[in-house]
Amino acid sequence: MREVTLGLIQLEPKLGDTAYNCQHSIELIRKAAAKGAQICVLPETAITGYDLTIYDQQAFYDMAETLDGPTVTALRATAKELGVYIVAGMALRTPEAPVMENAMVFIQDDGELGETYFKNHLFGPEQQYFIKHNRFPVYDTKYGKIGLMCCYDANFPEPGRLLTLKGAELILHSATWRREDEDVWHLMLPCRAAENVVFFASTNTFGQAPSRYTFGRCKVINPRGVVVAETGMWEEEVLVATIDLDQVAQWRKEMLYLDDLNPTVYGQLDEQYKQFSK
Repeated sequence: MREVTLGLIQLEPKLGDTAYNCQHSIELIRKAAAKGAQICVLPETAITGYDLTIYDQQAFYDMAETLDGPTVTALRATAKELGVYIVAGMALRTPEAPVMENAMVFIQDDGELGETYFKNHLFGPEQQYFIKHNRFPVYDTKYGKIGLMCCYDANFPEPGRLLTLKGAELILHSATWRREDEDVWHLMLPCRAAENVVFFASTNTFGQAPSRYTFGRCKVINPRGVVVAETGMWEEEVLVATIDLDQVAQWRKEMLYLDDLNPTVYGQLDEQYKQFSK
């Protein structure tokens, strides 16, 4: 058995109060670690909060930080102190103000930084704030191989497939997913797990921003697409759940989706998309 205990942090950020959000995130990470969590995951833009109707690009940039800023520094110290991995959703500045990246910062359990993941699919007006990327790193941890996705990335099948073919056994997903699309949340996330025969764990913010209500409902989903643990939608919560990554190989003996892939068809995607988007 290769068991790992996840701590999914469902929190309500205070819009624009980065000092509070950092401190509160660390408090909740400590709660998760006290319950045995070995990998703790914060939602998308957990440090600034998210409401694009309030902040223009420059105002959002002013709240964002860098990898050597106070939030990442504090999270690295917390990871090292507690001996846990931390994945933190946050806005990062680029040197070209006011351009930002919607990032998931990967911190190892010794406090060292891994490669940062940047959101690859930008939702509507996000394209006015963030850079779109096309990199899908897979992290080789002491528990197994882990991939990351940020919010809207999970609406598309390709990121999960790429991460899986690169070796990911567990995909961690950070989101600030709005209530209007709750039906899609419950539909697509199990699909991403089942179609790739991987564990999939999603964390979401909770609460009411002036133009955006997010509903929590963090999930841990097994390789069969079955939700094995879930939070509610009415309050902050810390979801701690243990999974066995050896089950991935076991399920793949029964679910032959990866063995039976026909990759020759995928070369058509780029060509057909060019025609479709004309």
